[in-house]
Amino acid sequence: MSTNDTYEGLSRGIIDCSPVGPTLARGWKFDEVAKYYIDVPLGASWGHLINMNKAKFDSLPKEVQLEIKSIGSEYLVRYTTEMLKQDVEIRKAWKGELGVEFITIDGAAFNKAMLADAGVQKVRADWVAKVQAAGFEPDAIVEVLTAK
Repeated sequence: MSTNDTYEGLSRGIIDCSPVGPTLARGWKFDEVAKYYIDVPLGASWGHLINMNKAKFDSLPKEVQLEIKSIGSEYLVRYTTEMLKQDVEIRKAWKGELGVEFITIDGAAFNKAMLADAGVQKVRADWVAKVQAAGFEPDAIVEVLTAK
């Protein structure tokens, strides 16, 4: 279900949840129709990436490349700082007037359960195969994903 349709899906009971951070949940007003937020430690950012075709980037003058990298670094810092600040305010509002219960899942227990799950391990193995087929080495990422 698209993010645009999630509010209606939650309000009608068509879906029970959606993978979204607190700032987007508040921004899309999901907290009007969902009174629980479960903080699952997936360790991912769902968006706000700045991308550019590598060949095009490489063809730009070095000073332009450096400026683009500088802007990207500044954006990352500003975006992250603002998200963290808003996250604190949203949690206060949820605990207060908005009445949303914030439930935190223990990261170590979650990771242990994911490492033990055959379905999750199959998805990971399929991902490793695709990455290797594309000519990349996923070793560092796999090491982090399988850390105990």
